Amino acid sequence: MDVVNTLSNKCSGKDIFYKVDCTDLKCRLCGTRFNKVEDVARHLKYDHDRRIDLNSGNRIQVYKLTDGEYNCAICNKNLHSLISLWRHTAAHYNKYTCDTCGNRYLAFGSLKFHIRSVHSKPNCSKCHTEFETNEMLLEHNKISKACWHFTCVTCGERFRSFKEKQSHAEKVHKKEKLVYRCAKCDIIYNTHRQFYQHSIVMHSNDYFMCSFCSMKFGSKHTMRQHMATHTGEKKFEWLRRVKDIERKNPKRLFERSVNQNPQRRNAVLILRHSTAIPFKTRFNRIICSYCHDELDSMDNLRTHISDNHSNADYNSAFYKVVDDLKIDISRFKCNVCLDSFDDVERFMNHISSNHGKVVNFDVPFGVLPFKQNDAGLWVCFECDKLFRDFPQINCHIRSHLKIYTCEKCSATFLSEHGLRQHERNLKCYTSSYKPRFGKAIKQRSNTEIILKCSTALPFRIWGQNFNCMFCRVQAGNPNGLRAHMSSRHANFEIGLVFNRRLNNEFLKVDITNLQCKLCFMSIDNLDELLAHLKNDHKQPINFDAQPGVLPFKLNDGSSWRCVICKMQFTDFNSLKKHTSEHYQNFVCDTCGEGFVTDGALRAHKRIPHDNKYNCSRCIATFSTLEERRVHMKSQHTSMPYMCMHCKDKPRFATWELRKRHFMEIHNFKPGADAYECTTCHMTFKTRSQKYHHNVKSHRSKKDTDYGFPCGHCSRAFMSKLSLDKHIAKKHFHL
Repeated sequence: MDVVNTLSNKCSGKDIFYKVDCTDLKCRLCGTRFNKVEDVARHLKYDHDRRIDLNSGNRIQVYKLTDGEYNCAICNKNLHSLISLWRHTAAHYNKYTCDTCGNRYLAFGSLKFHIRSVHSKPNCSKCHTEFETNEMLLEHNKISKACWHFTCVTCGERFRSFKEKQSHAEKVHKKEKLVYRCAKCDIIYNTHRQFYQHSIVMHSNDYFMCSFCSMKFGSKHTMRQHMATHTGEKKFEWLRRVKDIERKNPKRLFERSVNQNPQRRNAVLILRHSTAIPFKTRFNRIICSYCHDELDSMDNLRTHISDNHSNADYNSAFYKVVDDLKIDISRFKCNVCLDSFDDVERFMNHISSNHGKVVNFDVPFGVLPFKQNDAGLWVCFECDKLFRDFPQINCHIRSHLKIYTCEKCSATFLSEHGLRQHERNLKCYTSSYKPRFGKAIKQRSNTEIILKCSTALPFRIWGQNFNCMFCRVQAGNPNGLRAHMSSRHANFEIGLVFNRRLNNEFLKVDITNLQCKLCFMSIDNLDELLAHLKNDHKQPINFDAQPGVLPFKLNDGSSWRCVICKMQFTDFNSLKKHTSEHYQNFVCDTCGEGFVTDGALRAHKRIPHDNKYNCSRCIATFSTLEERRVHMKSQHTSMPYMCMHCKDKPRFATWELRKRHFMEIHNFKPGADAYECTTCHMTFKTRSQKYHHNVKSHRSKKDTDYGFPCGHCSRAFMSKLSLDKHIAKKHFHL
């Protein structure tokens, strides 16, 4: 018998597995008996010099078929039927995993069919027509008879269910009624359900047993109905009780995501069987993954978790975790045998081979490890560099990892799973940025050369503070920022500057003491620096592209002067807005306003240009109420806050000064009810509460009685201003 040609003709395809019976497994050349196919392969290779590649798969599904018994040849589990044995055995060979739900499949074609039918738009499996909702698909299945799955072999008529087809065959074609016979005890059943229940109870170990009378059942539902006769509960009372418990304690979303994600299942194995400490970060500060308390150091985190979360639910560590889970493996040991390990991969191989834990090596482990040495310094796993503070290692490690970027909103992630979850759960309204003639690449190249070859210091701003680009340390004045950069980030990595989004702006740099790092020459402004690097040091500066930075001379923070036109300003925000005007190369075609980047221009164009809000004191017009409010405060008064209780209506520069005036003159206490309804004399803490009270309780007219109706909904308003506010808030995109 030519076995090879037969298999090649019958079963062709890279995902096909051959089912073989290994009940009496022995070598045909020498007659030696074996228990496993792998032992046969090694025997043929080393004893008979056969050309066998032991590192490749053999594409064989192993079965041990005996009369009346269906036992798995791999795990020795007893099944009740041959089809159940086939499904169970195939599960041991599933190597294709769905990244969305974690289901595994034997063949790649099965995975593609699963993705097309489950994770895409609802479609008919017969005609492959796509529908927007499942209800439309169900309606199609009811109407379209050509898409029904079950066909009568005699007359060709189609049916929606197997039961309808059998009933048709019995009534129309006078065929015998289908019965189900048990092969082990020769009992006949009329329905497949009865036969299935009998097979589970009598010929498998998957039954459910009553704890009172030891009676066996094929399902948990039937067992609970039976147990109600012992406990005295009314019919279905146990079902209502179970549903009430499930309703009070629903399964949390992150727990479902952990169970459906193979990467996070690997991460749970690490937490459960090792001494790894999970943690999170917020602005590079260490936070407990379970209670979200902020800790000063990793030693305090280890003590905190051992004292408060020794028996914590490991699934809760993944709450609001998008990327891989951060873990500390400074004292990394196996909880089973107390062996020490240096990395996660060796530990996973250890628990898989020595302790029999099921590890999925086809996907990443879902963790991002960090480690401290005995001196308390953070160690990089890739380049063995040492760092004193956690923010430094947290920024440095991104240079070794692959960064996944969303094409729509440019958000960055450390794992492909985080990017996919972001794409599924978040709607990115920002269109993808396409560099115009390579300007974005040339602009960043210029920025990297400036930071590398000069003493320009990058920084961010948060409110009135100056922030470090790398560790988010805040400084109230420029001197503090420069001292921090010189002591902590003297030799910072250029690539880390671009890890955080710049929000459609250029990188802000301080050029107070600007020098060339190549020749230590003092330089006054940015243009001279670019010319010096291009002409004297032959750096590849591209003058056709923007420099990519906004230069500032912060000095000591006492004066704010533009480095380009020497214009003086009272605060840094005004200086920043003015400096950006020197680099505005993108102009709006509608209003003529200029922007530094193309992304800022596209964000501006999303706002309508109809300037329908006028200033009552000048001829200026505005597209939003917020712009007019800022204009009124900044241009027409230096005292924007007014007291409405005094006769002379005094004004104040800040809200705090007006509040102090209320407390000293009008005896208003903090948190007191200051606003009184003139109709019912109820008092409220805020003006908005009083307004909503009047609208709900004392409004005598209906919405339709007012003179300014909304054209998009059924509401109406007393004034044009109220109508404009309503449209701007509720119908902005119309």
